[in-house]
This record gives sequence, structure tokens and C-alpha cells, in this order.
Amino acid sequence: SYTPEKSTQTGATGQTVCTSGVSFYTDRNDNVEYAVYAVIDTSASGFVPTSSRVVAINHPTGDVRWVSGPIQGTISGTPQVGSDGEYIYLTRNLDPEDDSRRADGHFSLLTTANGQIIFTEASSTYLGGNETGPYAPLALVHNPTSGNFGDGEGNNNRNDVAVWAQSNGGGKVLNGMSFAFQLPSNADIVSGTTTFKPYLLKVNGWSTAAKPTLSYDGQNLYFTASKASL
Repeated sequence: SYTPEKSTQTGATGQTVCTSGVSFYTDRNDNVEYAVYAVIDTSASGFVPTSSRVVAINHPTGDVRWVSGPIQGTISGTPQVGSDGEYIYLTRNLDPEDDSRRADGHFSLLTTANGQIIFTEASSTYLGGNETGPYAPLALVHNPTSGNFGDGEGNNNRNDVAVWAQSNGGGKVLNGMSFAFQLPSNADIVSGTTTFKPYLLKVNGWSTAAKPTLSYDGQNLYFTASKASL
């Protein structure tokens, strides 16, 4: 077993907790190489913003592969390892500036080399910031049979597809946005020459507290939402 050290950001009276599940990376030979999960670091004083960390554990030895540096905000649900083992997909929510505002949800990509964020996009960048809100956990489908989320590649793109929605009011508020993300087939994140961002699926009359379920081909998705609807 492994217990991460308390973050220096939380102070002596802060807490490190885990509300995450575990996501595994399995190589092409169906061997499980490592697992990742998230921990949340909170300060008792309230003056230090909440932060999170992603922990990677080697399998089956259980020794630590790496622990990411502090990631601003609270990671929502379980970080998901991509099918190629290069990226970790997650949503996280930054503390609101005051009680009159909603938390700002972020979709982020991390490298599996060390847990560093290599791409992030905030909900406040959509619709002029008028629909800013927190994000529920995301779902990830590996190697869909087809994909076309804003880049016009049609069925030629077999990269993983992530889908999520806003969790306004803990999933009880009757408004929100849903999103999908798929890396272009020619994506070059290292050089920064490829531009991409999450695709706004729809402005909804609902929000959700849970991650959706996706079909294996990445073309059908199911949300449970406000007012106990599906």
C-alpha cells in the first residue's frame, strides 16, 4: 500500500483526502503497467486554495512511479489514462472568487511522464463566460471506431474520446453545458504547432453530478441528470 505525504501547501492542520477511483494503463500485450488516482489537499485556514495531485503507482510492485506537483482546484472523479499510455485526462474545479460565483471547471491533459499539465481549457472560455460552472467527472472511450469532434476528420480519427458535463448545484440545477474532446490524428502537443480545444456538444436544460456512459464506438452517450432524468 502507499500513502502520499501531506502537501506543504495545506499547512500543519490541513488534510489530504481521496475521493477518486483508480484508472489502469494496460499495454498492447494486455499487461497492466501502472495505476493512477487523485488526492485532494485542503487547508484548514481557508486562505490557501484547494489543490490536487495525481499519483501513479507501478503494478504489480506497488512502488511509486511519480506524484505530480500541486494542481490548482479539486479533481473531479477519477483521472483516466489514455489508450496509448501517454496522456491522463481529467476535469477539475477551481475555487470561486467569492460566494456569489460558481467554481470554474477545467478540462486538463497531463503527461504520464511526470503528471505535468500540458493542456487545459476553462469553462469560462465558452459563451462569453456567461455559463461558467464546475465540471462533473469525465468518461473516456479508448480507440473509438469513428470520431469527429470539431476537427472534420470523420471516421479517420481513432484517438480516445472524452465526454463530460457541468455539475451546477451538484447536478441539481436545470442548466449547463456538455463537452467532448478528441485529439486530432496529427496532434503534436510537444511542439505546440497543433491547435485544439474541447468541443461544445450542447447547452443543456440540465446538469449532472456523474460521469456519462459511452458506447464502444464513441458515438452514443448517456447522462443521468437533474430531476432524476436520463
